[in-house]
Amino acid sequence: MQRSQGYGVVQRDTPYLAQLSSLLEAALAAVEKAPAAVVSYADLSSKVDLGKYEREFTGGDPLRTYAWQSYYLGPGLMSAWTSLGYLVPEED
Repeated sequence: MQRSQGYGVVQRDTPYLAQLSSLLEAALAAVEKAPAAVVSYADLSSKVDLGKYEREFTGGDPLRTYAWQSYYLGPGLMSAWTSLGYLVPEED
């Protein structure tokens, strides 16, 4: 029996790592294309489509969807944006 830490079964194999790696590569590639299409940082999350990954990681669960949007989508896109050398505008 696998022990749970309260957030599902503990991951002990490589498929999850492959899924995560694919997500990070897709996010970076999508953000890399964004400035070429003259996308502003403010519009980035609405222009980058990671819906496939959202469905894979959340399974449609409302709490996981909230976590995805709050703790991955915004911060993940910001990280990809800055890793490409683009500046994040300061908030007013």
